[in-house]
Amino acid sequence: MLAKRLCTELVDPVVIEPILGNRLIPLNKGDGEVQPIRVGEVVRRIIAKCVTRLTKQDIIKASRSLQLCAHLKSGAEGAIHAMQATYATNTYRAPAHLFVTGSKELKSTEGTTQGDPLAMSFYAKRLQPLITHLNLSSNAKQCWYADNATGAVWLEELREWCDGLNEMGPSLGYYPNAKKCWLVTKPEKENEAMEVFGDKAIKISTQSQKHLGAVLGSRTYLEEYVKGRDAILATEKDASSWLTVIPLKDMNFTLNKREFRDAVHLRYDWHIADTPSTCICEDTFTVDYAMVCKQGGFIIQRHNELHDLEADVLNIVCHDGQVEPILQEIMGEVLTRANAFWLYIVSLLWGSTNPLIRKGSKGIEDIHRPSRIGQFFAEVLFLLSNWKYLIPFLLNQSGSVVYYLTLASADLSVAVPVTNSLTMIITTLTGRLLGEDNINAGTFLGMMLVVCGVSICVMDKTL
Repeated sequence: MLAKRLCTELVDPVVIEPILGNRLIPLNKGDGEVQPIRVGEVVRRIIAKCVTRLTKQDIIKASRSLQLCAHLKSGAEGAIHAMQATYATNTYRAPAHLFVTGSKELKSTEGTTQGDPLAMSFYAKRLQPLITHLNLSSNAKQCWYADNATGAVWLEELREWCDGLNEMGPSLGYYPNAKKCWLVTKPEKENEAMEVFGDKAIKISTQSQKHLGAVLGSRTYLEEYVKGRDAILATEKDASSWLTVIPLKDMNFTLNKREFRDAVHLRYDWHIADTPSTCICEDTFTVDYAMVCKQGGFIIQRHNELHDLEADVLNIVCHDGQVEPILQEIMGEVLTRANAFWLYIVSLLWGSTNPLIRKGSKGIEDIHRPSRIGQFFAEVLFLLSNWKYLIPFLLNQSGSVVYYLTLASADLSVAVPVTNSLTMIITTLTGRLLGEDNINAGTFLGMMLVVCGVSICVMDKTL
């Protein structure tokens, strides 16, 4: 109810003054500068997050792609979302009280209150007219994160962009501080840069400069910076937890020797030995290319991880969720003449013994026992003691053994239909020789068509 009221009507500032208060902690930034950190009330943060959740999509559309603090898909991870005008008026109509331990009370009279979940939304909405104006009036490639602006273009045009920033910025509450600005340029452009920006307090660098946790400038400085960052991150707490983690199979923490070795090399950017020089797609093989190759297994592996995760989640709420079985693609398999010969033998063994098995089992219907178990054992004993049934049965099973061994090297798309079709024909002919029903014209025509189809399949795979 409190969140709804703050978003829909104006509230007396005195009433909500307690939840707008903050504890102020001064931190030493170095060089005599102080970084104030404000710790706000939990209730205010919860309400603000509810507001931003409801208006998130509106602020994203309004901020477009140049402002990275609006939680765009291509933006920064730490950005927070949006606000409503009424809520912002209620929370900023009166200065917030800041309490410093061992000092007097201060008031936050300018800008946003640090730590407020709506702070980024303020920047995204308020600075959008300035960003749009600069984008239309200059050729500079610009990128913003809250009030941190970055522009890239030739020096003369960059000066125009900078002048436009200083002219229009103050009208929107944005006051650029030249002393905190850096111009990174190539060494051969340093003199020209000093001429263009000589009347500004902007610092000029021909090497590199850190910017929002990244580096702009030379490749050498970038490598040194990354190497230093790796050393710092490697010494942080839990940086190497993956080395001592329990090898749980369900969490994919079980690595074989090769996987463990490759994981260590990838983490520390070491060269991985025993890698091919050419990918299966005939392009140059590198670790980076292996992750994006359309014919490689990594894309399929990442896809499988996603659909397996989705299947696990669905199985929590459903009872009939299943993952589609993997179908292995048949590539380059052929039906050799040797395999075709053995498949004919299998068909002969199966087709010729099926009628004999059926004929040898006659008399089993006359066996009767009072119990099901007794009936079962009596029938088994009858079949095993009857050579007319036992011999055809053993020959039939020997055909199954030959069929199993042949499938290891035969083309399944031909082996299965060839064997089953010929078995049906031989079974029909053998049954006729043993005195079963005569073969009519339809059955004979069907057998001829089967023979023609099988012959075409075998010739296509063997020639």
